[in-house]
Amino acid sequence: MTFYQIKQKSGLALFILLIAVASCTPSKEKARMKIAELENVLHQDTLGNNSTAISNTLNEYKKYVHLFPDDSLSPDFLFKAAMLYMNTSKPKDAIVIIDQLIKNYPTYNIFPILFSSQKHFAVADISLAALCASSKYELNNL
Repeated sequence: MTFYQIKQKSGLALFILLIAVASCTPSKEKARMKIAELENVLHQDTLGNNSTAISNTLNEYKKYVHLFPDDSLSPDFLFKAAMLYMNTSKPKDAIVIIDQLIKNYPTYNIFPILFSSQKHFAVADISLAALCASSKYELNNL
């Protein structure tokens, strides 16, 4: 085998490897579509009893933020995760998320979103969570 043949085969192998890696890497669009599907399931569940859909949605929000921390939707997904935690009576988890939101996205303005919400009970809860997180209250004080 000549040097040229080896170079061709190694180039082809590298190309195939790059394609394989690229196909395994989740795309932003696929991740966004999956989140949209899960959110649709949550919105159709009027009783809020679908714990699997809630858990899956929370996991996808966190996964998206982990994979794409610099994406413009990442802070929105963190905020949605905090709201979901508050609506499922998990304020400590919401505070952890709000704290992450404040620390990692300091320019993200959470308060206009809070006060424009139609769910006043969620606004009060999430506002408390945001204030606790921004004031660095300990989680044990709840």
